Amino acid sequence: LRVAATGLHDRVGRTGTPSDVFSRTLDTGSLDASVAQNLDADTVVRATYSLVLQDGYQAKPYRYVPMFDASGARLGERPPEVVPGWRTRHAFALRALRWLGGVGSLRGDYRYYVDSWSMQAHTLDVALAMPLGGAWRVTVDSRLHYQTSVSFWAREYVIADGGPLPRYRSLDRE
Repeated sequence: LRVAATGLHDRVGRTGTPSDVFSRTLDTGSLDASVAQNLDADTVVRATYSLVLQDGYQAKPYRYVPMFDASGARLGERPPEVVPGWRTRHAFALRALRWLGGVGSLRGDYRYYVDSWSMQAHTLDVALAMPLGGAWRVTVDSRLHYQTSVSFWAREYVIADGGPLPRYRSLDRE
């Protein structure tokens, strides 16, 4: 059984920009709890839950979002990224590790993530580690990942007829 908690207070700035011109704070608290169990002499499983609470500036300070008009034409305006100041993140993970004798070990991991911005993600990772002798081994690893976008993300943010900027806006480069 393992339980860990952390707290961080960060100041976000821009390189070369005085803090009286641009400076924001971000407070982060996290709690992790996990339990591991030997199922038999060759198999171990572990379950983990993580909670992260964030309050403050979570945008990228160098990211500016292009705006478009109703016809899809790009406007000259590129306001800074703005995202909600509060985010609650939950992650649940399972791991199974099995020793396969002289062949090596097989590991499987699954992680489910959900947050208050409506993002969800699933990650599956499987690896086979085989000893080569001495301190050497070869590992074959495969990972699948899928995630949804946050609720306020849009491919294009449209300003209709000179209207107001969207309240939240993000430029996801990935």
